[in-house]
Amino acid sequence: MKLGSESRLTPSACPACGFEADAASQAVQDDEPGTAVPKPGDLSLCVHCGVALQFGDALQLHILTDDEREELPLAIRVQLAEAQRIVMLAKRLR
Repeated sequence: MKLGSESRLTPSACPACGFEADAASQAVQDDEPGTAVPKPGDLSLCVHCGVALQFGDALQLHILTDDEREELPLAIRVQLAEAQRIVMLAKRLR
């Protein structure tokens, strides 16, 4: 997994820790094309606390519930867990 394109967003606070994010990056496999503009239902991750998030209809963020996580395909759950692990490792180095 690597990061693809990035886009600026209206600042939005993480519902778990309050960290204000104003950008989104797309996680991509190999050279998969795409843009980092989120749409309702897309997943996100707080780069400060590592909590898994999902964009709602008005692009508001909510914490991904256990039930929502279980509904995700296994490959996405694995990718999400790996991204959370990376954020938590980076947090220790701060």
